[in-house]
Amino acid sequence: LLQLAALPCLAWVAWQHLNQYTAAWPWPWKALAITLLAIPLLQLIPLPDSLAAMGEARTLLHTDLATFGAPAATQATLDAHATRGALHLLLPALAVFGLTAALPFAQRRQLAWAIIGLAMASLLLGILQLGAPQESALNPYPQWRPAMNGFFANPNHQATLLVLAGVLAAGWLATGMVRPERRQGSRIPGLVAAAAVLVLAMGALPLTGSRAGVILFVIAVTATVAAHASLLQRARPRRALLAASAGVAGLGVFAAMRWMQVEAVRELRGPMREATLEVAGAHAPLGSGMGSFVPVFEQATAHQLLMPNYVNHAHNEYAQWLLEAGWLALPAMALGAWALISAGRALLRLPPPARSA
Repeated sequence: LLQLAALPCLAWVAWQHLNQYTAAWPWPWKALAITLLAIPLLQLIPLPDSLAAMGEARTLLHTDLATFGAPAATQATLDAHATRGALHLLLPALAVFGLTAALPFAQRRQLAWAIIGLAMASLLLGILQLGAPQESALNPYPQWRPAMNGFFANPNHQATLLVLAGVLAAGWLATGMVRPERRQGSRIPGLVAAAAVLVLAMGALPLTGSRAGVILFVIAVTATVAAHASLLQRARPRRALLAASAGVAGLGVFAAMRWMQVEAVRELRGPMREATLEVAGAHAPLGSGMGSFVPVFEQATAHQLLMPNYVNHAHNEYAQWLLEAGWLALPAMALGAWALISAGRALLRLPPPARSA
């Protein structure tokens, strides 16, 4: 339903851009969106036999198919159905991005508070889940022990939403603190609410068990506060705020890593990343096809990584992109980094009041 609903939304966004009713996207974001959609489309196009057999894994596959008299694989993807599904899954994300970019400023601010509200609702549900029995209706996955998952299947995703809420709240709070005129009248309740969200997110993140969530929260919130230093009129308080932010970020990351004992943890993510990169090398340069990770990984990985429940992802976006998209993943990753850098540079070029808004 979401994939179908995304189609008219994308058509509306395109119509708005063609008629110049909304601001045009910066070209790095356009290039990134086109690249993400083009990769699965290119993988579905039939290829000449010489190209379709490129790579170690493809050569072995074509040899096996020829031995049994089966037709050779003619596409870059090994699972056309999964690749079409991956293409369809991109549509809702692109529609949400386009619709958000088309919103005027006041509605974007309302959307930010809506995201904060969803994060707090998910946190409340997670707290209730912790106190519920394993077979409770609040626990949608009774095969696992209750955890602070909230609306999600994975507590790391819950932590990600809390990080987003904390960053939005920190931005609102920092703007009101360094710009006294923002504290007048009706903005006081907003500042109090932002402070409460920041405290709740900070206290709940360790309970999710997400080490990366804690570290990202410290870095992102301190960076958000430091970005408001330009709003201060005097140089000495501005330098003091920047120095304090850098010190808090450094100490916070160090304490979080030591507290969570990252160096001492030997978990499955490292071996899975190494195994995924090894399989990706065998499938280079074409890749196995978007959405094909599960069967390809199960077929090629070591027996020690096979579990009673199937491995749904590599839990490393870069390794999985290299496996599924092959060399086409490299320009997509580069464009993603370029789009973020260009957005940051454009933000810094704005005057301080517009930048903080």
